[in-house]
Formats: sequence, structure tokens, C-alpha cells
Amino acid sequence: MAHGEAEPDEGRQLGFERLLFFSDAVFAIAITILVLDLRPDDILQHGFDLGPLLPKLTGFAVSFYVIGRYWAAHHDLFVRVRGYDGRLITTNLWFLFGIVFLPFTTAVVVIARADPGPVILYAASLTYVGAMMVVLILMARRPALLAPGQARGGTWDEVVNAAAAPFVFALTAVAGLFDAHHATGCCCCCFRSAPSRRASVRRCAAGSMGLRRGRPTVVHCPPGPGLVSFV
Repeated sequence: MAHGEAEPDEGRQLGFERLLFFSDAVFAIAITILVLDLRPDDILQHGFDLGPLLPKLTGFAVSFYVIGRYWAAHHDLFVRVRGYDGRLITTNLWFLFGIVFLPFTTAVVVIARADPGPVILYAASLTYVGAMMVVLILMARRPALLAPGQARGGTWDEVVNAAAAPFVFALTAVAGLFDAHHATGCCCCCFRSAPSRRASVRRCAAGSMGLRRGRPTVVHCPPGPGLVSFV
């Protein structure tokens, strides 16, 4: 009987692992595709000259950083999750849809340079990914899906933290309507460290040593799944 009861748990564990493996594979493919736009012919047409390749290198570096950070956010989120359901799977797929689309929008904005349309498309695609990350946090951090010992109390802090990036990307898209050349400078705001992050680290340290009010305290202090948190 015990064996029969264990089988459903083993099946769900396998299903959860498949969800993570699939997500990691999508991230790996998307981040690898970025390099396909870097062609040796671009620097060897008139001797060795990196100049013509600089716009593509810049687009590659920025998108590699963004996809890599979102992979880290995705990883940090699911480390604290032990269950899944159809809503989580669907939300995760829509999030990965945006990740897979980024190499295409990167190539478009690099080719078109400062044209408003491509800049807006690129910023809009980043906004979509960031917004879906927020929805994914809400779906993953439901009490029924959290790992044992995890508290839902920090969910809204993570949502606010993660929402900063899509908010700035949305501003970039709007700015692109007026000045496409300088609009992408708005994205730099996403790479600034949040002041509240340092306070969270102090609270975590105090809690882990049981110093809060002289009583043993367990403080949940996960890395926030937003671009702001990673700097």
C-alpha cells in the first residue's frame, strides 16, 4: 500500500522536474541563438575591423545579460516551490514565450539602429517578459505550491521588486515615440541597486542569528526575482 501511495508523489516530482528542465532548455537555446547574429564576415570585409560589429556586440551583450538575469530570477523563484498545477505551467509557458522572442527583437533593433519602431518593439518585448515574471511570482508563490517552511509573507515585496524592470522598459517604449536614439538610456535605471535590498540583507542576518528582540527568529530572505535585485 505504501508503494502505491508513493507512486503519485513520484510522478508529480518527475512532472515538476520536467517543468524545470524544459524551462532551463528554453533559456539555454534563447541565450545561444543571440550569438548567431555575430558573423565573422562583418569584421573581415576590409581587414580586421570590429567597428561594423559593435552594434551587434552591444545588442548581444545587453540581451545576454537580460536573459541571464531572468534565468537566475526563475531559478531563485522555483528553488522555493515544490508543487505545480495547470495555471503555473501555462503562466510559465507564456513567460518563456517572451524569452524566446528576445533574440528576434534584438536582431531587429540592431539592424534598424535608432528607428522608433524597432526600439519600441524591443522595449515592449522586455516589458512583456518583466510583466510575465510578476505574474509567474504570483502563480508560483501560492501556499499550496510553496516548499515546506516557506512563508508567503514576502510575496508582495518580490512582486514590487520584480515590477520595477517592466515599468522602466515600458517608459522606454513610450520615450521611443519621441526620441528613439536616447530612449534606450532609460533601461540603465533597471541596473541600479534597490536601497531596500540592503535593509533586507540586514534583517536576514539578524534573523539568522536570532537577534530580533532576543528570541530565535527565522527570517525568509529570498533573492528578489527582478533585474533590480541582481545588481
